[in-house]
Amino acid sequence: MTVAGRHVALLLVLPAAVLGGCGLAITGSAEPAAPDLGMIAGTWEGSYVCPQGPQGMSVTVDAAGERGEAIVEFYEVAGNPGVGEGSYAASVEVNGDGSVVFTPQRWIEHPDGYEMVPLVIGDVVRPGMTELSGAVDAPGCEGVWLERQ
Repeated sequence: MTVAGRHVALLLVLPAAVLGGCGLAITGSAEPAAPDLGMIAGTWEGSYVCPQGPQGMSVTVDAAGERGEAIVEFYEVAGNPGVGEGSYAASVEVNGDGSVVFTPQRWIEHPDGYEMVPLVIGDVVRPGMTELSGAVDAPGCEGVWLERQ
């Protein structure tokens, strides 16, 4: 609400006796717990598409809680021979919206003409996941699709 150009927040305070009489229990914080990245730990394989065409991808995640690490490997596929092959280490975090971001940290194998780029998995982490999909965060790139191995 705005009063005379100032934002005013309204706060409703109920006495504990009123809440207790309703049989309500108030505990914990109002924010939901962040997803446990341990639910996506392991190896995922699939593909992605960028300007050089489709490429294979393998992502191995070592994570628990809200943070982790991953090795991202990319390689040629039958329909697109001769493209670069390489790998890099990435940090893994859950965004506030529940998506998962793989942020490049260092090259393991750096092919000429390639840059490390973040992967953003739009799927919210949940138990029993067998597929991940999202985007490669770089100009001209499309999606990334991975299946649990």
